[in-house]
Amino acid sequence: MAPLHSLLEPITASKVRDASLDIEFDASLATYIATSNDPAKVPESLRSRFREFHILAPSGAQALEAARVIAAAAVQQLNIREFARPTPLITKELAHLTAPEISQVLQDSVARAVDAGRLYLKMSDLPADVLDDDIQSVLH
Repeated sequence: MAPLHSLLEPITASKVRDASLDIEFDASLATYIATSNDPAKVPESLRSRFREFHILAPSGAQALEAARVIAAAAVQQLNIREFARPTPLITKELAHLTAPEISQVLQDSVARAVDAGRLYLKMSDLPADVLDDDIQSVLH
């Protein structure tokens, strides 16, 4: 932790020695960005050297919009000509996932749709573990 403390203080960061290259350099103008899901686990001595921003979880409408944008981008990146964008019902089922999870689920789901000879997604293309219980019961 000591080297990190030194890098985060402009005065001590102005003369940093890289042990592996045996050179000294000025790191005082570097900008460091850190994230934490639980700031209470980050030592106060580090937290005091950062400007903290608390980011709230998105509202329901914001999560739906984010899922729509991420889903459309994920399908577009697959570059399958004329493949339809995911419907609002499908993106609603994905809104509780993280962006990387949405992308992965859609890659797999698009593969299932294409394998079935379709250029659009059906709810049954999505893995059961991401679906709402009510949707799962209708599909099975």
